[in-house]
Amino acid sequence: MNFSELARYRGILIATASLVIIIFLFALASRGLQNNARQSSLVMQQVQASTLLSQSADALPSKPQFTRWMSSFSADQLAWLKGVAGPSLTSMEAALNQGSAQGYKTAFDKLSKDVQTQDDKRSRLLSIAPIAVCVLAVLFYLLTIIPQLLRLSKDKEVQVESNQQAQNILDTVSEGLFLLDKNGQIGVEQSASLKDMFRLQRDLEGSFLDFIGQYVSESSVTVSKDYLDLLYGDRVKEKLVKDLNPLNQVEISITRRDGSVENRFLDFKFARVMEDGELQHLLGSVTDVTREVLLQKELETNKEEQEAQLDLLMNILHLDKDSLARFYSETDVALNDINQTLQERGSSSEQIKSKLNTIAEQAHRIKGDAAALKLHNFEFIVHEFESEIAKVQEIPKKVTGRDVLPAVTKLKAVFKELNNMQSIVTRFSEVLSVERGQGGAAQLANGEDQTNAQASPVAQAHSSALVQELNDLVHTLAERNDVRVSLQTFGLGDGEVPEHLAKVVRESAIQMIRNSITHGAKEPAERLAQGKADFMTLVVSLTETAQGHTFIVRDDGDGLNQEKILAKALDKGIIKPEAAQDISQNTLAKLIFHPGFSTKDEVGIDAGRGVGLSAVYSVIKEAGGTIGVSQLAGKHCQFSVRFNNVELAN
Repeated sequence: MNFSELARYRGILIATASLVIIIFLFALASRGLQNNARQSSLVMQQVQASTLLSQSADALPSKPQFTRWMSSFSADQLAWLKGVAGPSLTSMEAALNQGSAQGYKTAFDKLSKDVQTQDDKRSRLLSIAPIAVCVLAVLFYLLTIIPQLLRLSKDKEVQVESNQQAQNILDTVSEGLFLLDKNGQIGVEQSASLKDMFRLQRDLEGSFLDFIGQYVSESSVTVSKDYLDLLYGDRVKEKLVKDLNPLNQVEISITRRDGSVENRFLDFKFARVMEDGELQHLLGSVTDVTREVLLQKELETNKEEQEAQLDLLMNILHLDKDSLARFYSETDVALNDINQTLQERGSSSEQIKSKLNTIAEQAHRIKGDAAALKLHNFEFIVHEFESEIAKVQEIPKKVTGRDVLPAVTKLKAVFKELNNMQSIVTRFSEVLSVERGQGGAAQLANGEDQTNAQASPVAQAHSSALVQELNDLVHTLAERNDVRVSLQTFGLGDGEVPEHLAKVVRESAIQMIRNSITHGAKEPAERLAQGKADFMTLVVSLTETAQGHTFIVRDDGDGLNQEKILAKALDKGIIKPEAAQDISQNTLAKLIFHPGFSTKDEVGIDAGRGVGLSAVYSVIKEAGGTIGVSQLAGKHCQFSVRFNNVELAN
């Protein structure tokens, strides 16, 4: 029993002690009365005996007889007798000395009467005293103990009512409340909502860390233990460690009864419970903040989308309308081709693999076009779709429709983003018209010129717009890779690119520039250490020859790393180990066009999947061209594409 409980029973303890003292005092008084009564009884007996003796005598007793009679009393009895009937005793003595029998008898009768009266009083007192004490005890009980009991009863009722109210609060509060003792054990007093948060049928019990370990990682449990230890100690202020709480908005996975998994966000908070200046418990509270967290994420996503739309709008405002028209039409056609290819079912693994390679190349071209036009949000979304295709390509077993579902979902996101861009152009068509001083962009947004754009989108594109796109692409890639690049273009101006080569030149240029910067460009300090300028020079040119046209992309970067190319080819099984020693440099150079081949160790948005040059090879081959590679390690790398007029005519 603690001090607070002792204080509650203080009144009863005092009343009980007082009653014990009263009973003790009554016992002492009663003992004295009994002694006096015994003395009175003895004296009365002796007086009565003396009376009988005096009645039988014919004469007065002699003085010796009177003296013997007086000496028969003890000192206490004699003192008591003198105190009760002293005058009568004196009168008896005087009558005896005078020889007066009548005086002696009168005095003796008076003494007997006084003794009898006193004895009667003693008897009555002895009979009344217990009753009086009982009455006093009852009165004392009524006046002291009963009020205390009533107060305790009222306190008990208040406590019961308080406990009931507390339980009602625990049953209705939306937070999960619980107590932790100094050993980290969960107390029995808990709010009803605590079970609902964890989808449990019974109250929480046992160690809190063991319980929470079912839902969070082991490292989180370790950090939580350290945090609780800080709260249990008295050296650290509670407010100072509040931000260290590792269970703030923690995500947990809860298994439902049907076996499905539900992800929720719970926010744990802990507060010290002090009593008499000492820490007794930690009060834990759990709040389900799933809606708040999801809403916050949704707001952040909307904010990102709005910022992306604003960036897109700013880019669109400065884009050439024909370039934008070409991008919409070509991308829409390519996405529909991809969608159709995904829906087709191949009969063999080779067919499926071939279709996936085709899809990967188409996606990579779209991504490159978006990067060249600074449509970066669209570029990132296409990159995510490309990543899903890569996952399917890595599946060792035969691909099924279920394996392709994630890629289909990402493809829908690409379609959605393309529609969003078209919607933005529609909503701001008037602004675009004013910006460019013509109605071309607005007409495109309203769909009035889309027929012509789809019929011949490349024919409408000005080659000056191509130069701007390539410059923008170089600027973007240089920033991403933290390098410096200078782009020089020749033969790509207005009217210099033949209509039938515009598409293949543009797509090839974009992919080759991406390859040159991501593989050949180095940081300024590294180039200076090689005795080069701190920036890489990238030349893109298209020249007309007697046989047709020659398209060249050349950089003064590091060239081809033939050792790395050979190692990757061996690792992928493209060449056999026995043929590695006799392989020529020309053959090694051709390996970079192999689907899925890349010397990058990590996959990024600009390189690493081995798709870019494969896509270049496909588009050039489709256009009837041939491609060659020349390089010098540490000096330069050049891609040369030849388009023969005769072959094109065929």
